[in-house]
Amino acid sequence: MLRWSASFSLWGGLALWAGLSGALALMLMFAAAKSTPLIVGASIPESISAAWRDDGARLWAHYQPRLPTPPPQFQTTLLPRGVMDGVGVVDFERQSDDPVLPPMIVAVGGAEGGFWLGGTNRFPTSLTFGHLLMRHGFSIRSISHFGGGPLPDWLGEGEIAPWLFEGRLEAIADVIRDARTTRGAQRRCIGFVGVSTGGELTLLLAGYGDELAGEDGPLMDAAVAAVPSHVVHQSPHRTLRVHSSWSLGGEPLDFVRYPWLSPHIPGVLLRDYDAVLALGRQVLRNETAVARAEIPVERAAMPVLMLGAARDHMWPSADMSRAALARAERLNPDHSLAYIEYDLDHFVLSYPEPIMDAVAFFYETLRQAAAEGRCEADFAEPWRPDEGAPEPEPSLSD
Repeated sequence: MLRWSASFSLWGGLALWAGLSGALALMLMFAAAKSTPLIVGASIPESISAAWRDDGARLWAHYQPRLPTPPPQFQTTLLPRGVMDGVGVVDFERQSDDPVLPPMIVAVGGAEGGFWLGGTNRFPTSLTFGHLLMRHGFSIRSISHFGGGPLPDWLGEGEIAPWLFEGRLEAIADVIRDARTTRGAQRRCIGFVGVSTGGELTLLLAGYGDELAGEDGPLMDAAVAAVPSHVVHQSPHRTLRVHSSWSLGGEPLDFVRYPWLSPHIPGVLLRDYDAVLALGRQVLRNETAVARAEIPVERAAMPVLMLGAARDHMWPSADMSRAALARAERLNPDHSLAYIEYDLDHFVLSYPEPIMDAVAFFYETLRQAAAEGRCEADFAEPWRPDEGAPEPEPSLSD
């Protein structure tokens, strides 16, 4: 009888597995028939090009008075810093004819991993965002804390995690604190910018800044969180046991989970952006999980600018940015968050207006921090009408 029961259990399990596999196959076939092809993705480059062509000149004339006129000559030096505690680091130092100390922007990308603004062998353009930062007086530290493929030998010894899996906030904080002392500075002015999952990271670094900072003040002096999340999400690296994307003090942070079974899963597997966005909205309807996983943005000790996209096709960044702002206003009326929403897609920092908002925000907030003695860096004076016509606007070819 025992042998028969074991045999029955085995065949029953196989039948159940076959039934679930067949059901999943049917769901995928149905999703393939109903899914939206990558029309949104294919049209994004056209949308970006049109924005620069149609709005570039008008916006540039508007933003130029908020920014300094670039010097006639400067060059950029690529400085590989190696792998610091599992984080790949490459600096792009802005050099000019004068011995100045430029403020530095630490930049991190999203769920694709790897380097975003520049890398081990390329100038940090990301269309024009990195280029505009450098031409207006900033150096850039590009970091990769997971993914991105094999690193060149000349970057140095060390490994980077292949997946975002309980990523240590302390490791990123160490890289930021190290940036403080580059080029002989004691407390160099530092900004931080992250996009998408990197925007989630940006808000985490700002919210947990007291735990992550050194003894000489806030971890960084200003931050831009582009299309961020107001909650910690599940690690995109799925195993039989789900994990948080981030950890602090050796403990994983509470996170919102993606369901194993959802009507949106087949579309997600087929890269249907409607399904991807619907799944993102579904997980946020779990109010208990969201309350546990919320990022304490109200604790940020530095100016933070969030950039949300009303037509975000990857996750509801506008809703999540508004939720972060609402939390800050509820828990700390003197909070340091600001929010701008654009009628754009997920790639906001490829469009002229968000790019110029971010560059002007960093220039104004970091310059103010230096003027108040909270950090050290050299800033050129903003453009004045008596200097003549503003510079020609940048283009996608810059």
